[in-house]
Amino acid sequence: MLPDANLLRKHLLIEGTVTKECLMHLLKEVTAVFHAEANLIKLKEPCVIIGDIHGQYYDMIHMFEKVIDPRGLPG
Repeated sequence: MLPDANLLRKHLLIEGTVTKECLMHLLKEVTAVFHAEANLIKLKEPCVIIGDIHGQYYDMIHMFEKVIDPRGLPG
C-alpha cells in the first residue's frame, strides 16, 4: 500500500504528531523492508532521491511539491 502523499503533507503542515504505538509500528515495517532490500538497487530514470532531512519537514514537503504528481504518488 502506497502512502497518501496529500494526507502526509497536510499532517506535516499542521505539525501533526505520531503516537508511540504508531511510530513503533512504522519502525518495524521499515526495518522489515530494509532487511528484504539489496544493498544496491538499480533505478530507472527519471528518479528523484531525497537524502536525510534531519527533521526539516517543510523542506521535504517543498521537495514533494516539486516532484510528486499533485494527485498522489505514482501507482
